[in-house]
Amino acid sequence: MLSVNDVDCRESTMILDNTILTLGHIAVTLKDTPRTVESVLQIFQQRFCTPPSAIDVLIVDQLGCLIIADCVRVASFIIYNLLNLLMFTFSFSVTRSNVAPNVVTIFTTFSFC
Repeated sequence: MLSVNDVDCRESTMILDNTILTLGHIAVTLKDTPRTVESVLQIFQQRFCTPPSAIDVLIVDQLGCLIIADCVRVASFIIYNLLNLLMFTFSFSVTRSNVAPNVVTIFTTFSFC
């Protein structure tokens, strides 16, 4: 039997997952509405890797959907920052430094507004 804490944790995770998916779908559907995509992207930036969690995979998936949907205003921004993140992660794994990578800094460094 599941405890109350297990059920609450599952419900919280499901709510967070559905929120991220809904925001991504709203951004794609309303991509031609001014400031909608930028607002959703800002929410994704605030949540990405703070702290690192499984939800980051879902955020990257939704960012990919924004690129595929041809959200012109943010596509180059997303691609540029994801490539920087990948290069940083790769260089970190090659050097095997003891310093933890700060992917949040990379992702939130640039502003599109």
